[in-house]
Amino acid sequence: MSVWIEFGKLLKSRRCAAILSRAKLARLAFLSEATIKNTERGRAASQRTMLALFAVHELRLAQSDFPESAELRAMNHDLFQRLQLSQVACSVAHESFGEVLAWSMQQVQTEAIRALRLWTEAKLRSVERERRRMEGGNLPG
Repeated sequence: MSVWIEFGKLLKSRRCAAILSRAKLARLAFLSEATIKNTERGRAASQRTMLALFAVHELRLAQSDFPESAELRAMNHDLFQRLQLSQVACSVAHESFGEVLAWSMQQVQTEAIRALRLWTEAKLRSVERERRRMEGGNLPG
């Protein structure tokens, strides 16, 4: 059996054990559902995909869980930590700015509230750009 098929089975079992749908895992890892599906079916994963999956705490993956040929094993632990911190920061910022935006839309639209809403919308766009950059495989560093 291919090492990637074995890894795909492990990934699926860990995802199911964590009670995560493919969609939820994709959001947590900043990956597409198709990437999760393909990886679970045994398609070789990119280094960026492996790093993203490694960063999802709910999966409880160790470096030794990844295929022997994976470049992930040679990666510095600091890279994993930077990726994890970037993903957490992006998620927290997106949620927080979203809450501020929702709150500001419920308020009487004074000049100060409109300014806050515009600032918050700009910040949300910035967070979304960062999320897309991370999804595109540009690792922090």
